[in-house]
Amino acid sequence: MKIEQVKDVNEIISKWRRLAMLTDNDLVNNLEEVLQMYLHCLTNGAVFFVYGDSGLMGTCCLECWPEFVNLLSLPKDNGVGMAKKCIDVVKTWAKENGYSEVRVMSTKLNGSSFRYFEKSLGFRRHAITFKLNF
Repeated sequence: MKIEQVKDVNEIISKWRRLAMLTDNDLVNNLEEVLQMYLHCLTNGAVFFVYGDSGLMGTCCLECWPEFVNLLSLPKDNGVGMAKKCIDVVKTWAKENGYSEVRVMSTKLNGSSFRYFEKSLGFRRHAITFKLNF
């Protein structure tokens, strides 16, 4: 497995067909949002491509905030340790860029996601937000 930081938009363009295929089913109908995330992270954070035996296997996208790095995407692990290796790369990148904290904020986390982020990846719950629409 190899993880490489994307240096410019041409790398995203050259891999777009594969990136679209790797996109989560919930987002596949809105590839514009996915592209916007990559471009935003490329200019305000970092994008990493994760390669395995089958070529490009996933991505990891980071967004920089003033006090922390926000993890916006992580490849599906499928039991091969891709996510854990990405977290190691993310921590190294964050330290090299003056950060000491990585956060994950998502509206899609559930009980099993919590356990995975806590037990497998080493994150700790920081806050939980509830919302009431009316």
